[in-house]
Amino acid sequence: MSLLNCLACMRARGLALDLLEWVNCNYELRRSADVFDMHTVFATCMNRLCVSLMLYKQLAENQSIEGAPNCTVEAIGRQLQGIFPDDHYLQVGIEQAIVEIFTSDEYDSSAESMSLDVDLDENFSIHRLDPPAKQSGVDLKSAGISERDRLYMAHMKIDYASMTVKREPADKRDIRTSDSGEEDEENEEVEDE
Repeated sequence: MSLLNCLACMRARGLALDLLEWVNCNYELRRSADVFDMHTVFATCMNRLCVSLMLYKQLAENQSIEGAPNCTVEAIGRQLQGIFPDDHYLQVGIEQAIVEIFTSDEYDSSAESMSLDVDLDENFSIHRLDPPAKQSGVDLKSAGISERDRLYMAHMKIDYASMTVKREPADKRDIRTSDSGEEDEENEEVEDE
């Protein structure tokens, strides 16, 4: 993966976590008298999707269906281990869900067992919080960095802390650092859009 793609993935993760925080502070999911935390709802969906990726790949391998080169259940598992920072509740939940499904005595890699259907009936509703809860404010520069990103940056001898992203006309992005390792003053404006 190129440096620019790696940085784009980190930024996208940070933005996704910021959006999740905003939704959680502004909305709640209700069914009758029960209120569901949006973090829990999102984590449940994320866990289910990640486990399903691995289960569908396992089903394909069991049926000798070839896919992309080097794409194995193990490779997908390694990729899923690096989605979010190691201690983030979403990453912890994904890894626990994968371990639980693959170590379960009831593990079944048949297509019928892998339904992504969510049992939501018409009794669910989304309500805007008034006033909204106080948003903690996600640090967009560091929120999306996983341990794998840190290893990549260290291997490439890149000091991520000294990098800034400057928006050029037509959304051309240019990554710059000064010789001293400090941010270029002209580039500070895009730090956290």
